[in-house]
Amino acid sequence: MYSAIKIVLTACSLLILISCSPFSHEGLPSAEPVVIVTNSFDESLSFIHGTKHDLITTWNLDHPASGTLLLDHDTLLTYSSIHSTLYVYDLTTGEEVQSISVSSAVDDLKLLNNKLYLTQREENEVVVLSLDGEVINRMEVGSSPQYLYHHENALYALNYEDTSISVIDLSTNEVTTTLPSIDRATDMIKVNESIVWIGGHGRGADITNHIEIVDIVRQEKVGQLFAPTMPIAFLSHDDSILVLSHGSNQLREINPETNEVESIIDTVANPFTMAALDDFLFIAGYDSNSVEIVDLNTLTSQKRINVGEGPLDLTIREEAK
Repeated sequence: MYSAIKIVLTACSLLILISCSPFSHEGLPSAEPVVIVTNSFDESLSFIHGTKHDLITTWNLDHPASGTLLLDHDTLLTYSSIHSTLYVYDLTTGEEVQSISVSSAVDDLKLLNNKLYLTQREENEVVVLSLDGEVINRMEVGSSPQYLYHHENALYALNYEDTSISVIDLSTNEVTTTLPSIDRATDMIKVNESIVWIGGHGRGADITNHIEIVDIVRQEKVGQLFAPTMPIAFLSHDDSILVLSHGSNQLREINPETNEVESIIDTVANPFTMAALDDFLFIAGYDSNSVEIVDLNTLTSQKRINVGEGPLDLTIREEAK
């Protein structure tokens, strides 16, 4: 009888210890290149090996996440468009090491000059934080800033609910000018010193089928490129610009000198984002719950990897030098 009671008490003690221990995930080898996939629907992170192109592991989170950001090679931050807390993880141990509360949900975030720049659409602000979470600066921008684009000493805030882009000088953290944009813009890319391309969803039935060309020196729209439907993401590769259209499930390669489409391929269902590592492009398919791997030299599909539900964001960790 005594032995049976002792076994039960020991089991209960172990259960209490386990339930009170900090929740952690499977750690990742520090040197390995990794593609980090944020699955927004089932609140998980999938980790794909950057060169072997297979699934390493999946972390099931206990909080919403719509994107991630590497603070250094082994430290990962998650943010959410529906949750106002940032979570920081040690990738080698899988443990949560920090949480930072902000005033509202975060749609996009950049690490610049050892500071965090994040969108706060409910306040129509871009907020600057220290890595400890201390507020350094607040900058009023347009209506509902949701996406950020960084180039040299400028940060561009794409305002989702008005047709403007707020340009922030990173040396002063001040908005210096406002550029014309499109309805519900999601991404932009600087083509040369004076020209940017802007893409997005459009509003309601008035969907976007074109890339808007804007002269940032003259601060005016100067043309359009046909790239149906909903060109929502851009990526520069060699002498071309890759354009991802998530309404038509297509990837286009466009020559920025001639504005001619050089190739088009079909891709995953409802693609939301893409990222490159070495000679391969990774495309997240929100409706297909998969990531497609495309050879950048031939623009041919190599493999599709099943991930969590609703992959929305990709973060690249290169191989440790």
